[in-house]
Amino acid sequence: MDTATIPARNRTNRILRFDDRHWTYDELDRVVGETMERFEIIDGVLYMSPGAHAINHQRVLGRLFREMSDWVDAHGLGEVFLAPTDVVLRPDRVVQ
Repeated sequence: MDTATIPARNRTNRILRFDDRHWTYDELDRVVGETMERFEIIDGVLYMSPGAHAINHQRVLGRLFREMSDWVDAHGLGEVFLAPTDVVLRPDRVVQ
């Protein structure tokens, strides 16, 4: 698959699944690079989720982040990140 077959944005209301080849994080990074779009690799299958750019979504996300981050900080449990942040569980399982 080359970059021409991956849309710049998912303007649908559904998750897009790409070809049947086995994807890895390194390949996704090479083909797509930095993007604000949500790509995930589940057991080697590449998916692109619809964007959630509505103001209400961002408002709720901000409040949820603040609550979670305050709680995690208070208990010394680590860090909370806002999406999109790649979480590499293994080379063929990467979620955001």
